[in-house]
Amino acid sequence: MLKRLLLYLCLLWRITAKDPEECSIRVDVLDGSDLVEAVALFLADSTQALDPQQCASDCFRHNCDVAYFDMVSRRCQFSSDTSETVRSSCDNFETVEMKAGVAELDKVKRYCIHCIGMKIFIESQFRLVVWT
Repeated sequence: MLKRLLLYLCLLWRITAKDPEECSIRVDVLDGSDLVEAVALFLADSTQALDPQQCASDCFRHNCDVAYFDMVSRRCQFSSDTSETVRSSCDNFETVEMKAGVAELDKVKRYCIHCIGMKIFIESQFRLVVWT
């Protein structure tokens, strides 16, 4: 009986470190050089960026998941507050390009946003996230 209780408690309370390879927050940056005017009308925000990676960072800061970047004009376009991903406050983050699962011909660059610092998850009937 005691063994069964211990096994149950071990399964109920599990402490794991955040997997660095996991990507829970993604931003896709599409080629904006051939952006259709009808789509451009719905993109409310525009910034200047050095490259698609900076465009992805700007998009993340403005709570969006998809941006369009024109390499010639360096224009990054997106709509703020359109992300459906639940996000914690993350002031310090890094933007890492994901090569796997993205075809060259699609003209899409996918970036994973990682908050800098360690996340510790304590899972049970509720989830507690501790940022350090």
